[in-house]
Order: sequence, then C-alpha cells, then structure tokens
Amino acid sequence: MVYRFQNTITDIEEARKCLALGRYTAAVFHLCRVTEAAVLELECFLDNAPDRKAHFGSVLRKIEHSSQKNKFDHVSEHLKPHIDFVRSILPQLHAVKDSWRDKVSHVDKLFVISDMFTPEIAFGIHDATLLLMKKMVDGLPRSSFQAPDPSC
Repeated sequence: MVYRFQNTITDIEEARKCLALGRYTAAVFHLCRVTEAAVLELECFLDNAPDRKAHFGSVLRKIEHSSQKNKFDHVSEHLKPHIDFVRSILPQLHAVKDSWRDKVSHVDKLFVISDMFTPEIAFGIHDATLLLMKKMVDGLPRSSFQAPDPSC
C-alpha cells in the first residue's frame, strides 16, 4: 500500500498517534484525508482527463453512473475489465462518506464535537480505512497510479 499511496503515510502515522493519545476525532480527520487520496486515485482511473476539482461526491456519482446506470455495453472500454472492482468499491465509499467523513470534513455544521467518536468507533474507522486502501491497491490497475497528469 505504501508504494501506491505515498502521500498518505503521514496521515496514517498521525491518525495512529491521535488514537494512542485518545484524540479520536482528530484521528478520524486524518483517516478522512487518507480516504480522500483513494477517491482522487479513483478519479484518475475513471477519467482519461481527470477533473482537477473532483471531490468525494462527484467521484461517487461517476462510479454510480458507470457501474449501475449504464448498461455494460456503454461502459468505457478501459473500465470494462475492472467493472467488478468498481461495483464492489461503491458501497464501501458510500459507507465512509455517509457514516463519518461528512461529520468530520464539513466543519460548517457549527462545530465539531471533540468527543464525537468513541475509541471503538475510531479504531473501527482506522481498520475500515486501511481495508479500503488495501482493496484499492488490489483492485486498481497499476497504470492508474502512473498517470502523466500531475494531479494524479
């Protein structure tokens, strides 16, 4: 995982430090950043010309469109061999977004309560994030990590 997601190492380390110090919301914040890296890799994989303004919601919509709303014949050729991976990653991404990412990433909801996450939930999010990243490493083709576009 480390070789494909070099930019997540610091956030994984910081999340673990926060977990050790009992700063569970801070740990979840760092894990959100790790998940964002996965979403940006998916954006690079989905499009030959990635959207520099892509965000979690827009990437989820693209995945839904290509894997659920399109008939297989209308799926782009580079996605067809990976359609099972794309379909399998979608529920995990929705679970991340709906269950905890939005709570931590959108501080415009008045304020973030520092004890929003219990130790059990924070450690569960840690494990779920690392499993998601492992699934990304195993499922995404190698070429999506070597895109010529510097945003990828």
